[in-house]
Amino acid sequence: MAVSKAQVGLENGGGYDDFFTQLAKGQLDADKIVNVSELSGLDAGADFNEHIWYSLPTMEKLADELATRFSAALPAQSAAFQTQSAAFKEKLTGLQSRLATLKASHGGEGAAVTEPVPLYLLSEAGLVNKTPEKFTSAVENGADVPAATMVETQALVSAKQVAVLAYNTQTESAQTQELKSAAEAAGVAVVDFSETLPAKTSYLDWMLGNVDGLEQGLNSAAGK
Repeated sequence: MAVSKAQVGLENGGGYDDFFTQLAKGQLDADKIVNVSELSGLDAGADFNEHIWYSLPTMEKLADELATRFSAALPAQSAAFQTQSAAFKEKLTGLQSRLATLKASHGGEGAAVTEPVPLYLLSEAGLVNKTPEKFTSAVENGADVPAATMVETQALVSAKQVAVLAYNTQTESAQTQELKSAAEAAGVAVVDFSETLPAKTSYLDWMLGNVDGLEQGLNSAAGK
C-alpha cells in the first residue's frame, strides 16, 4: 500500500534488494524509481560491490537526485529541499577531505576485510584490498572459509601485509574472530564496521564514526 501511494521509490539496486522491483510492479512506474547503483556510475560488472552507501560520491549524487525529484513533487518546498541537500553534501565533503588526508599519508597500503561492505570507503582513503576473494565470498554467503584460504588470509595479517582489518561486526563467526585475533596479535589495527545503519543514528553520524575509526586505526598502526 505504501508503494502504491509513493511519488518516489528508492532502491539500492545491484542485486541487493531485488524484492523491491517485484514489489513495485504494477504499483509504481519505473520512471519514479531511483536505482542508486545505476545512478552511481560505478562499474556494475560481475564483481560489483553493491554496498554503495559506503560510496560518499554516490551519496552526493543521490542527494542531488532526491532534491530534484522531491522539488518536482512538492514545488512549494523546493528551496527547503535544495538547502537540505547542500547541507548534507557539505558534511560529506568534510568527510571526503579527511579521507583524502588519509590517502596522502597511507595511500597504497594494504587492507583486509571480512566482507566487501566498506570497500568504497577504504578505497577513497587510498587503501588496497588484499583479501583473498574466496575468504570474503564465503563469509558473505554464510559458508565456511576453505582451510587453505583461511591460512592464506591469516598469513596476510600476521606478516603485516595490511595496515588495517575492516571487521564487519554483523557477520561475526569463529573464523572471522580467529582472523581478528591474528590481526591483533600482529599489531594490525582492527576497525569495526557494520552493514546496516545502527539504531538511533543518522547516516552522516554513522559515516563520521566510520571515518573516525579508520583514521584512528591507521594512525595507531603507523605509530607501531
